[in-house]
Amino acid sequence: MEKYTIEQPENWDRKSTFEFFKTFEVPFYNITANVDVSRLRQYCKENNFQFLIMSLFLSQKTISQIPNFRYRLVKDQVRLYERTQAGCTILLENKSFAFCYFKPTSEVAEFHQYGEQAITELKANPDFTPRNGDANMIFYSVIPWISFTSFQHARRLETEDSIPRIVFGKYFKQGDHLLMPISVEVHHSFVDGYHLGQYFEILQNEIDSLPLK
Repeated sequence: MEKYTIEQPENWDRKSTFEFFKTFEVPFYNITANVDVSRLRQYCKENNFQFLIMSLFLSQKTISQIPNFRYRLVKDQVRLYERTQAGCTILLENKSFAFCYFKPTSEVAEFHQYGEQAITELKANPDFTPRNGDANMIFYSVIPWISFTSFQHARRLETEDSIPRIVFGKYFKQGDHLLMPISVEVHHSFVDGYHLGQYFEILQNEIDSLPLK
C-alpha cells in the first residue's frame, strides 16, 4: 500500500476551497493545452523507447513535484500520497481497450522496461477490470487519432472520486515543432488553475531537459 499522510482540514490552507467544492455534484473541471514534444520524440527514437511509456513517465515525474495532484478524498479523509501510479488505456487487437498499470519508479529505463512488460502481458491476457480501489492512481487515456482541443470524460457522480484524468492526443506539426494536446481533468477541491499551470510548465521543462545524443 502506498504511503500517505492525513491532512487535518482545520489546519489546512485549502480548508475553505475544499469545503466549498467537495459538495458539488460535478467538482471536476478540465483544461486542454498543447505541449511541444519534438525533443521527446527524438529522445524516444535515439533510445528505442515507446513514446507512450515515456509520456507516462514524464507526466508522473511532473506530478511528483506538485502535491495538489496527489491529494485524495477517501472515506472523508484528505490524504496526501507520497507518490502516484499510472493506469492507462491500451488498444487491443480487436480495437477494444483494456486498462494497463505501470509500476511506479523514478528511473527511466526501469520504468520503460516494466511498462513494456505490462503492455505485453495485458495484450496476451486482456483484462478490463479497473483498479477503482487504488486511490493514488492517475487515470490516463490515449486518443492518438485526434488532435483534440477539448475533452470530456464519462463519469459516475461519486462524491469521493478525486482521481485526476489525463489524456494524450495526436501530435501534429506546427512549423518546426511537434505539438501534442493534453487534457487534464482534476477535482477543484484540490487543484486550482495555478496548479494546472504548474503541470504544463514543469512537464514542458522535463521534456526540454531530455538529453539527446
